[in-house]
Amino acid sequence: IGVDYYPEYWDKSIWEKDAALMAECGVKIVRISGVAWSKLEPQNGQFEFWWFDEIIEAFSQYGMEMIFCIPTDAAPYWLLEAYPYITRTNKDGVLLPNGAYDRCCVNADEYRSYAVRLTEQIVRRYKDNRNIIAWQLDNNIDAYKCCCGYCKEKFRKWLMTRHETLGNINKVFGGNG
Repeated sequence: IGVDYYPEYWDKSIWEKDAALMAECGVKIVRISGVAWSKLEPQNGQFEFWWFDEIIEAFSQYGMEMIFCIPTDAAPYWLLEAYPYITRTNKDGVLLPNGAYDRCCVNADEYRSYAVRLTEQIVRRYKDNRNIIAWQLDNNIDAYKCCCGYCKEKFRKWLMTRHETLGNINKVFGGNG
């Protein structure tokens, strides 16, 4: 049996009890860190891993193994405040609201840069931890579409690279050439 656990949402005082109850129920694998970016990096460049060290230890004491999800789907507010134009936009040009999951445009260079940095920090810290049996690199990446100016421009460039002319693009998509 496996479960998701979000220690970032729970008071530290119940982690040990939760681990014990999960073990009692037969849980063997716990997926952690799905939306923890804000807590892992509360300020730009300030990484706080102590709490993951503790939760990994709590589960490990009960023989549970972990899947560590890289939490790039839940960007911290400081990142969105610094680069508001990386916010995903729907087809009508409306930005996703604050608090939305998968809020960033995954094609934005700034987002990708910070996501890579976060990933590198996590992997550097936990790569040798024998209790982490798998890594989840992202979640739901194909579950949403972004129609921001950056994505539109990138798509247009891709079309021109692939099809060379506007006439060829129109032919491929059933237009009049």
